[in-house]
Amino acid sequence: IGVVDMAKVMDAYPETQRAEATLQTLRDDLEKERKDLLEKRQTLRTDYEAASKEAANRAWSDAERQRKEAVAEEKLELLRGHEQNIRETLELRQRQVSDQMMRMRQRILARLQERIGEYARANGFDLVLDGAEGGGATLPAVIYRADRFDITEAILKTTAMDAAEAPAEGAAKAPQQEREDAP
Repeated sequence: IGVVDMAKVMDAYPETQRAEATLQTLRDDLEKERKDLLEKRQTLRTDYEAASKEAANRAWSDAERQRKEAVAEEKLELLRGHEQNIRETLELRQRQVSDQMMRMRQRILARLQERIGEYARANGFDLVLDGAEGGGATLPAVIYRADRFDITEAILKTTAMDAAEAPAEGAAKAPQQEREDAP
């Protein structure tokens, strides 16, 4: 049995460092896009506030005031549409960054598991566990195991026997349940 601190190995792995640099670039791009969207929102808000103030001016005739109110309302709709666009765009971009991070992490983890498996087989280890302090909740506890430890087929046979017995038991219980449900 071997133990490896997967968090430490992942942090030190050069591919992890390259992936983190790529993710940081994506985060920086997202932040720039967010700032640009917020600047445009501020411009639209300023335009709306100016149009609204202009429409409230009592010096205008009723017809002119109504026209200016319509302009202010159009500007308000533009602002609302842009705010909705901001929410949707930022949610989408954040989801894309998160998805990219997960794909990179999974790819790196698969490579590391392959390397650890090669090392374990070459050095006579049957089982390698993650020994990271605090337990990496997102990392598997078993990093490598020899095939002889796989009891999946035996368990499938056992559960198949349970499944074969279940219909017979269910059929016997059904009439009993009907009697209990009767008035």
